[in-house]
Amino acid sequence: MKLTSITICVPVKSIDEASRWYESCLELNGHIDPAPGIREYELRPECWLQLSEGESTRSEHCLLLGVDDIDRERTRLVDLGLDVGEIQRVEGAVAFAEFKDPDGNNLSLYEVERS
Repeated sequence: MKLTSITICVPVKSIDEASRWYESCLELNGHIDPAPGIREYELRPECWLQLSEGESTRSEHCLLLGVDDIDRERTRLVDLGLDVGEIQRVEGAVAFAEFKDPDGNNLSLYEVERS
């Protein structure tokens, strides 16, 4: 299989409220609305976040977001008023911090430790 793109769908109750939250949290600019109740953001080339409005069916899945500096990004999110868990570190591998969006969807920042 040769993948040409990746789209991660997150269920939300209100597309407008969720858009404001994700735009602020992830510092997103610009989106497309390919269909009613669908809003998409290109996170990286050919990697899309899709917000899908409807009856929220909060998933136990987690949207994992890799960052260069987890300490800085966690502080920024806390300063925005988000309830972000403490940074957990797996020595020599990864550091991560978990939080939820307003609809209860799981998110996690992570930073791969480089040796």
